[in-house]
Amino acid sequence: MSVDGVDQLCHVHGEGPVCFVHPGGPGIDWTYLRMPELEQFLTVVYLEPVGSGKSGRLKNPDGYTVPTYTRYLAALIEHVAAPSAFVLGHSHGGFVALEYALGRPNGLAGLLLYGTAAHNGADFNDEVDRNAASFPARHRNRPEAKAALSAFEQGGDFDSQFPLYLHDYWRDEEASVRYRKLFDLSPVSSGGYSFDVRADLGRISVPVLALTGRHDHVCGPRWTHELGASIPDATEVVL
Repeated sequence: MSVDGVDQLCHVHGEGPVCFVHPGGPGIDWTYLRMPELEQFLTVVYLEPVGSGKSGRLKNPDGYTVPTYTRYLAALIEHVAAPSAFVLGHSHGGFVALEYALGRPNGLAGLLLYGTAAHNGADFNDEVDRNAASFPARHRNRPEAKAALSAFEQGGDFDSQFPLYLHDYWRDEEASVRYRKLFDLSPVSSGGYSFDVRADLGRISVPVLALTGRHDHVCGPRWTHELGASIPDATEVVL
């Protein structure tokens, strides 16, 4: 399907109630988020967000904002015409899921907010830095852990930083390397946007599952607890 002449692709797997899945980034290839276990219970519609994969590119390279992604998500949901659907957003995709839910408070069966937050900004970035700083202490026998943190702090290449994004990169390094190959960003810009819907979370009336990993250095438990405390019908899970 297309919006304003720009194609957006999706991939459909599974059977059951429909769940639209929006990956993070912005611009991460959708395949890193493939969830065969979920497909046993749901018809999962994985988006290739505009600007990523084989979907089209915007003419304005700074146009990849939360409202733009939300508009494309809404168009796809309308196109599929599922009577009552779930939306799952991971990381930056959670921003999109929240924006969509707030614009259509009665149009969802439920919302799944995975490793995400209700805002970005200075305190968000400070929390990312604090969480990342604890990484070497959890892997004292791995000098590579300090190197990964150093690459993160100095803005080094993403391959060097990548161990921070997994709970234990070295437990199965071969699998981690394979996973890294799925975790590529398309060359899109988020336009330096700001995002903050904390004051509006109380308007979300559908059931919400907010979950994260205990050692997720980007969107960890602090922000999941904030979502759970602010959304009326929310369940928190920390893995």
